[in-house]
Amino acid sequence: MQQPNLSSLLQGLPVVFAVGIGFGLFLLYMAIKGAISFTIIGALKRVPAEHRKIEPAMVWLLMVPCFCYVWNFYVFRRVPASFQSAFAARGRTEFGDCGASLGLAYAIVELGFLVPWIGLIPWVAAWVMLILLLVRFHDYKEKLIQAQEAPLQNPNL
Repeated sequence: MQQPNLSSLLQGLPVVFAVGIGFGLFLLYMAIKGAISFTIIGALKRVPAEHRKIEPAMVWLLMVPCFCYVWNFYVFRRVPASFQSAFAARGRTEFGDCGASLGLAYAIVELGFLVPWIGLIPWVAAWVMLILLLVRFHDYKEKLIQAQEAPLQNPNL
């Protein structure tokens, strides 16, 4: 039986290193997407069930690689529509589209990440939009909590 020498072991090292880096990047991706999903779910859970246009558990599908590019269009249309419905039921319409247009813009710009050579520019823009969306969702969650504690403004409902 022949003993492997050091040079043959070192030849496989770049492959092991590349696989390790890839796995680490995948774990980072999952952690970031998980934090995003968790934040959106936390805001969506404050919307009464009868006003939700998407179930909170469905937001976790944003973590699926590649599928998330399509799912962005679904989530970032339905979550703002849920907030709109909840606020409208309380007679509050001052919040506009509750981030629906920004969510659509985010979903479209996120697709630009897939375009070779220019992918970094839309990626940065998409992250800025995503941060703005998450801040808005948090703000709407807080305003919804305040609205649920206050009496109804529209007595017809």
